[in-house]
Amino acid sequence: PLASRMTNQLCLVVPVTDVDEVVVSVFKSFRDQVFGGMSLLAICLDSVDPSEVRSALRGVSAKVVARGDWSDVSRISSKQDEPWVVLTDGRTNLAPAFSATVLARLRREQDSIDIVVVDDDIAGPDGSRTDPHFKPEWSPELLLSTDYFGGAFVVRRSLLEEAEISSANAASW
Repeated sequence: PLASRMTNQLCLVVPVTDVDEVVVSVFKSFRDQVFGGMSLLAICLDSVDPSEVRSALRGVSAKVVARGDWSDVSRISSKQDEPWVVLTDGRTNLAPAFSATVLARLRREQDSIDIVVVDDDIAGPDGSRTDPHFKPEWSPELLLSTDYFGGAFVVRRSLLEEAEISSANAASW
């Protein structure tokens, strides 16, 4: 069955710059996935206390790593066991079907893709959605002119290992 073949195929990376309700919401969006297949890695940046992050997880199973800055994020991400890494800005909530949708696409096209970008929008306090950002399969023009990757994207772990990406912040990934 799909679920048993896809278990732990994704590692959601959440760089934590502040322990607040936004990061609690991000952790909740991980917990609320309708399909599993994804582990959670919280990387504490700046002076964030790992014990505060563990408390904010509110029972969500996760690996919590204490590190200093953004330059450690891709290196730590590339050392995870899962073959695919979901890099985030640490403030992005995932739709409930995120893991199911991404895993289905990876299952269909795993040999032909290295990066998966996802559409995004802004959720209002009342649950409304505004400012949709629909991304085409591939657009060099958008890649050069906008934040094409957005707050979350999926990358093959081996690509991170090869690239040894170092970044000042997630938006420049």
